[in-house]
Amino acid sequence: MEIFSNGWYFSFDKRITEAYYNSLDDYLCGCATCRNFYSNTSQIPADLLVFLEQFGINPAKPIELWPRMESVNKKDMLVDNIACYAVNGDATSSKRHEIDFGAASVAVDFPKPTDPILHPEFPEPFFIFTVTNLWLPWTVSDDIEE
Repeated sequence: MEIFSNGWYFSFDKRITEAYYNSLDDYLCGCATCRNFYSNTSQIPADLLVFLEQFGINPAKPIELWPRMESVNKKDMLVDNIACYAVNGDATSSKRHEIDFGAASVAVDFPKPTDPILHPEFPEPFFIFTVTNLWLPWTVSDDIEE
């Protein structure tokens, strides 16, 4: 498939990307941060969900996830997440800028195939969407401080 969006040209295989995300159930993390993210993906902005899903991504299964614990909002029980998603294909842009979805931003990254970010192995070629400023509520029973 091909998509022109926000100054980017994406050429990708949605079928391969979907199959990859369907295979990730055995690799999902059980830590509090990840469980919280998995249970709150419905809170991801709708336009960002649509953007990711059109590539075959399951937004509930990032290939890498980490909270920005230094910016946790304990008063409102919110966590700022950084989530990474792989797409089988290629992306080009003359400006290489981020794509904004309200407060959240998506950067398009091109890691080397030897980078340890992908599990299980992802078919080449691929690019990564790194989503930042992804604030989600903390709803699991675990302490937000840990």
